[in-house]
Amino acid sequence: MGELLRINFFPRSHILDAGTKEKRLLTRDRVRYAVKRAELKNSIKWFLKRRGITIKKPLTRERRAEINSLALPELHYRLKGLELVESIVDELDRRISVTAAEDRDATLIDTILDVGAYTALFLSSAFDDLDGFQDSKHACANLGLVPSLYQSGDISYTGHITKQRNKWLRRNLIECASCERILGR
Repeated sequence: MGELLRINFFPRSHILDAGTKEKRLLTRDRVRYAVKRAELKNSIKWFLKRRGITIKKPLTRERRAEINSLALPELHYRLKGLELVESIVDELDRRISVTAAEDRDATLIDTILDVGAYTALFLSSAFDDLDGFQDSKHACANLGLVPSLYQSGDISYTGHITKQRNKWLRRNLIECASCERILGR
């Protein structure tokens, strides 16, 4: 073992600095609370449907007051939870905007069309050090955005993307690409 260390046989490991760790935690918290928000919204819609209450666009500000007037405790608690989670998401969005504005890589990524501060900071913290990648192909492979490759003997074929890394970052990048395609830019 000592001989392998002496001849530098082992590859170097990249250790994240404290700032990058904080950025990753911030973006992951944003993901978690956005998922909770979606769960609460779906719970409210499902509850209304199960009770046979039809309200068009039940989660607008005006409709929320109408739902509260139904005096159903289960709905009241869900709406209070939704308001709390939405306030947390808003606070996280503000923190992400400030942090992304201070991050050189995130401000550069933010200049791309349809990429906002959240995705820019997410991408910036995911890569941390771009010098650690040989080329763009290796960076894409790190994100799991390359086709999978199946080989056996002389047979070789490619499949869908590998999906081996951060699913939330991949989802955001695909959303940005979809917006670009839909808007025809």
